[in-house]
Formats: sequence, structure tokens, C-alpha cells
Amino acid sequence: KQHFTLTKILKKQEQEANGSKRKRRQKLKKSRNQPQNAEKRDDDFQVNLNDNRFKAVYKSHEYNIDPTHSHYKPTKGMQHMIGEKLKRRKEQAEGGAANGDADGDEQVAPKRSKQQLEQNALVKSLKRKIQMQQQGQKL
Repeated sequence: KQHFTLTKILKKQEQEANGSKRKRRQKLKKSRNQPQNAEKRDDDFQVNLNDNRFKAVYKSHEYNIDPTHSHYKPTKGMQHMIGEKLKRRKEQAEGGAANGDADGDEQVAPKRSKQQLEQNALVKSLKRKIQMQQQGQKL
């Protein structure tokens, strides 16, 4: 199994971006002296975007990938992952809109916690008592 190093990948991408004549000559000399297998090893890494371990990255806002973070490294794999996340969110939004239009007549009540139900019951009882007091004062 061939391993990759992020520093080598970033260095290679940086060298490709920099187009100075001196660096191109150095790169040409290195490529003549070294076998081609070393460069292929860095490019072989593919992220499995359908892996179940990435579900939280795609679904939860708590695991967003932040390109402005100081430790973020813009690799091809990260770009593919961000693209996949955007694609899945778009599909989910379109699917949600289609399902919402089909069942537009029915409104599903959101599930409430026990605490919320108790609070609602308390508010209703207080309102009822206030109304009874106001009616008693008017008579």
C-alpha cells in the first residue's frame, strides 16, 4: 500500500503554479534523474466520497469544512468532498421541495419534548385562571 504525504502534494502543486524559469529547469533536471513512479504515487490517492464515515460531513452543519481555517489544505480530495457536499445538499433541497408540494394539504406537527408540553400546559392553565379572575371582577 502506497502512502501519501500532504506536504509533498502541496509542494508539487505549488511548483506547478510557480512558473519561474529557474524552477522549471530544476524540475526538468529532477525528472530526468528520477523515475516517473515517484510522481504517480502522489496522484493516486482518491477519496471515497460514498464512505459512511463521511455522513456527518454531508448532513450536519457542525462538521462544515471551513476553507478560511488556518489548518485547511486545498487539495483535490478536499475540493471533491466540498463539491459532493454541495451536490447532496442541492439534491436534498430539491427532494424536500418535491415532497412538500405533493403533501401540501397536510401539515405534520413537529415532535415536542416532554418539557415543552409541560410548559404549554402551564401557560394554558395560567391564561385560563387569568380569564376567570377578569370575568369575576367584571361581574
